Amino acid sequence: MSHAFRMEPSRAPAAQRPTDMDDRAAYQPALDAYAQRLIARIQRNHHDTDAVIALQAHYEAHCDFPSLANLMEGWANTLRDDRKAADAYASAAEAVVAGLSDAARAQALYLQALQRYPEHAPALDRLEALLREQGDDKGIELCFEYVTGELARRDADAKLRATIHYRLGRHYEQRLHQPGRAISQYRAALELDPTSMPAIEAALAIYSASGKTAAVADMYELRIAAAPDMTERHALLMELAKYRRERLGDMDGAVLAVRRALKALPSETSTLELLANLLRERGEEGQGETADADRARAAELFYQVARSVPRNHARPRLQACLELQPDHARALRLLAELNAYGAQPDAEPELGHVSQAEIEALPTGRYPIARSPQSAAFTRVTLDLGPVEPETISEEDEEFSAWLDDEDITLIDEGVHPSAMKPVTDRPPPPDMADTQPRFDTQRSFPV
Repeated sequence: MSHAFRMEPSRAPAAQRPTDMDDRAAYQPALDAYAQRLIARIQRNHHDTDAVIALQAHYEAHCDFPSLANLMEGWANTLRDDRKAADAYASAAEAVVAGLSDAARAQALYLQALQRYPEHAPALDRLEALLREQGDDKGIELCFEYVTGELARRDADAKLRATIHYRLGRHYEQRLHQPGRAISQYRAALELDPTSMPAIEAALAIYSASGKTAAVADMYELRIAAAPDMTERHALLMELAKYRRERLGDMDGAVLAVRRALKALPSETSTLELLANLLRERGEEGQGETADADRARAAELFYQVARSVPRNHARPRLQACLELQPDHARALRLLAELNAYGAQPDAEPELGHVSQAEIEALPTGRYPIARSPQSAAFTRVTLDLGPVEPETISEEDEEFSAWLDDEDITLIDEGVHPSAMKPVTDRPPPPDMADTQPRFDTQRSFPV
């Protein structure tokens, strides 16, 4: 397809000069001999890219924005490459914005850029900014709808399409106050890119404000799946456990969330203790064998926590263990050791700052050297308890280990998917807004 360049900037009708009379009289196109030679080259060969770029630089150096706008628009009409054409249309629009008072033409040029190449992010950003300056929220909506449709038709990159759906969702939410339509856009974004954390967070905020607690829990699940590392997943699972316990009253869901958190960070003592407390609470509320199993598992967890914390913090955990299971042999033995060596007023200070698990890991069976240089015992080895007999593993211990490492407990809940996101009802529109939905005329830069 052949298009003619408009090469007379001072007379070309598409290049509107400033409307102020003084500015109009002062305007002089940068048509010196150098520019005339470049124009002649382009007229002979519309594909003389070097000449176009040189003339573009000439106009930019002389701030001849009307001429620059004509040049770039005319060049864009001749380009076969969609992306290069979009760049040229966008440059023409920028020249119009910089030197002419013609918002309609700038919008039209940005839209032409998007028609040729919907992926052109700068054109979309600047078109949105122009429409926002005019308070044209409906125009922004229709612009985003047009771009999302074109990107889908061209099967563009999924993450890019997700970004545009998210931006349209934010527009519905923040400018048009339509959370229901915003949710539908966030859902579309997440179906294209399940790792889009901004879309997840935005949907979670709407669900929280709408009182849809079950949907909030689903958004936590999507956040967990999208989190990049185990530490963040662990933190989110702990938040989910708290949310299920406090907001949903879902004790089983809270226990499951903490067990999943242990899959992310198995050695996290605070997670083990939270699980112990939840199991104790569920065991106190329940009955029968299930409640007995919860109490037994809680007791074992309290014992494991007691082994893992500094010895001067172990006693409350051991007492919690023995309240649930008075005959817990290992807890009784550890408590006896604390009473003998680690909890007396005259005990050496370094004993309380070491966990039982650390002591048992020492190959010599000795307590470690005091950690503080100020300690009087810093230069000597502390009390030797002698060899520790290996503990036999009971059937109950094996059952507990199997329960804790249950392979059916997965880190990610595959059952939660963006396609199942719950809708939110918008407030009914005012009577004057209940007309037929306007269309976006792709031949113009504004909604009709």
